[in-house]
Amino acid sequence: HPAHLGKKLGSQVLNRLEQYAGEQGARRIILQARENALPFYIANSYHVLEKTFVLFGSIPHYLMQKEI
Repeated sequence: HPAHLGKKLGSQVLNRLEQYAGEQGARRIILQARENALPFYIANSYHVLEKTFVLFGSIPHYLMQKEI
């Protein structure tokens, strides 16, 4: 919703999920991200490992990782 843009709510949710994963013993997060989501994940310290597949013939996806 436009009223909530720029408040970093997505980053806050992601950070809490990462914290919980760490509490459960995880040391690394690995995910698939759509190309248009790369800036969000990169801003949250994820690194692109490789381009993996194209969904529906037009939506590139990338394997990403972050050490937690």
